[in-house]
Amino acid sequence: TVSMLNVVVAMSTTCLAPIYLSLPQYVMLSSATLTLAMASQVFNQIAEVEFDKLMKRTRNRPLPQNRLSQNTAKVIGGALYLSGIGLLYAGQFSLPVYAVVNAVFFGYLGLYTPAKRKYIANTHIGSVIGALPAYIGWLGAGQPFFSVQPFFAFLYMVSWQYPHFYGILWNCKEDYKKAGFKMQYDPSKIATQSYLGCLGQAISMIGITACNFHSIPYDLVVNGLFFSSMYWHGFKRVNKFKIDPSQENAKSMMLGSYFPLVIFLLSYVVKSFLSHEAVSYTHLRAHETGRNLVCRLLLEKKK
Repeated sequence: TVSMLNVVVAMSTTCLAPIYLSLPQYVMLSSATLTLAMASQVFNQIAEVEFDKLMKRTRNRPLPQNRLSQNTAKVIGGALYLSGIGLLYAGQFSLPVYAVVNAVFFGYLGLYTPAKRKYIANTHIGSVIGALPAYIGWLGAGQPFFSVQPFFAFLYMVSWQYPHFYGILWNCKEDYKKAGFKMQYDPSKIATQSYLGCLGQAISMIGITACNFHSIPYDLVVNGLFFSSMYWHGFKRVNKFKIDPSQENAKSMMLGSYFPLVIFLLSYVVKSFLSHEAVSYTHLRAHETGRNLVCRLLLEKKK
């Protein structure tokens, strides 16, 4: 689920770019994102195999059950990582793309995974690392890192993870405690951070529509759908959990996070059909790949 979500988020931000990726590049970028996310999950399970044995939700994984050796898992993880990097190379993507995918990969394994057993703040670390895929699609389309469009997608994903993850955590808190993970177990603080997460999602939606849509009726429809879903599926469910921190309300808070997310990501896709603008020759020249440069020079020489 985590791996596929990374792909969906990464590919949705390509819709915001002023130029389209070619179909082969789109396939290679999405496949690279998927394989690298899978590689990080493999190495994470290798690092946490002893703790996974203690938790009901993870003890049936192949490594805790000894259905797969750690050496075999390392080979699989390494092959997935190299495949992802190879796909980026084949697609001739820029260095910033490599930088972000590796920041996600090594940040997840080197920062978030060990932080879970040391700091309660690990959730904040994980939310930032988990939101970085929002930049992959944007950078893959040759756009600059410091842009507002991917930032609002990044902010949304950081905010989204609080009500989503805390809903999971609350239902598995005894497992997490048994494994020695330093998590936030205070229901009032969980509710407060989840409220802030919902607020961050709302701010992100306002920002992204302000930056990318120019049709007032369309803005009203999209924002109306989003904020009504955020109210019913976000704020109300978090409030129910605050009043009664039961497992049922925690699960409702987690499941409720998906509906606003779908609307948010779909708004990116719809934007690409409604407001995609023509791109200047100067812009194409600025972002052309090495292969395209050779083709252009050969064509100009023929003339």
